[in-house]
Amino acid sequence: MPIAAAAAALALAVPFAGVPATPPIVVDSYRVVAQPRQGPAETVTIKGADRFRVRSVDGRLTFLDVGRAGTERIAATPAGDGSIVRNQFAAQPDGFARTGFERYQSPVAYILGQARGGALTLSPVTLTGRAALRAEVDMPANDCAGLPARRVRVWLSQRTLLPLRVVERAQSNGRIVDATNYTYRLLNAPLPAATFAPPPVGRRPFRSNDRFIRTSPAAASGPLPYVPRLPSVLPPGFTLAISGWAQRSAVTGPEGSIAPFPWLFAATYRRGQERIDVTQRVATRNWPDDPFGGECQPLRTEAVTINGLSATYGTGQSTVPHLYWRDGPLLYTVSGPYSRDDLIAIAASLQKVDA
Repeated sequence: MPIAAAAAALALAVPFAGVPATPPIVVDSYRVVAQPRQGPAETVTIKGADRFRVRSVDGRLTFLDVGRAGTERIAATPAGDGSIVRNQFAAQPDGFARTGFERYQSPVAYILGQARGGALTLSPVTLTGRAALRAEVDMPANDCAGLPARRVRVWLSQRTLLPLRVVERAQSNGRIVDATNYTYRLLNAPLPAATFAPPPVGRRPFRSNDRFIRTSPAAASGPLPYVPRLPSVLPPGFTLAISGWAQRSAVTGPEGSIAPFPWLFAATYRRGQERIDVTQRVATRNWPDDPFGGECQPLRTEAVTINGLSATYGTGQSTVPHLYWRDGPLLYTVSGPYSRDDLIAIAASLQKVDA
């Protein structure tokens, strides 16, 4: 099925109010060092749709290369063997959060969604000589995580929309609760050949298989008992990066909040490091209160309508903006760094894939 490259309702000439109209560059690959105020740094290398490598400052490999086949390898350590997980789910809320990389992207997705909807201001500033966009977000007290109410200041690169610095201060006294600086290298440059070489996992690694088959939407519609739907309306520049199906999902989502459901279809659209995810599955039991919600995550929801159907829009300071709803026997989700109205426009445009 042909997917529209752009939609007039979403193709804004100026991405954010008060911000220069020069569009950000699309970043397909990079290496970032995340240096927290306390504790070791972490190096993350990203390539394309879902290839990543994470290494702590002491050289211990944590994750390596989900890759096109969806295989995650966790390296062995002196304490024991690692693990191999094959055919992982690609789209949120089933996939992505398992990698740990969401802590870099989910707050940015929230900020961009709020700014694109006019609910948050991005101010053009300079940070260490670089053009940046600064946003401030209030975070409520989180007794579950032992955190006070905080005011979070985030600097994004004006060229790439990637985070440059995040500082959290207690609202009561202004004390810094947490701070992280992000330094980028190899933006859209060739990565070293050994970047995604498989790490040693030991003689007896833990093995698991999520059985998510990466294939085209048309091929996925064959084994599924329904014809999957894809959006015909998308923001400019987004293209289909990953799609596939699973006969049965595993226990997934934040803190395992999503029980297994049969016949899952999922698709991920990318524009550089920004992503829009679409999922469908057969409904056999109650959906969780919010499939994107976590026990210690702030989250706001509201009732909306998609093509006459009741749906829920959810967003939070550490949760990607999203929609979820039921249409007959199927459960749907759409998520991405866009406003409520933009996501509704994307969801309302879902059309059956041509076989």
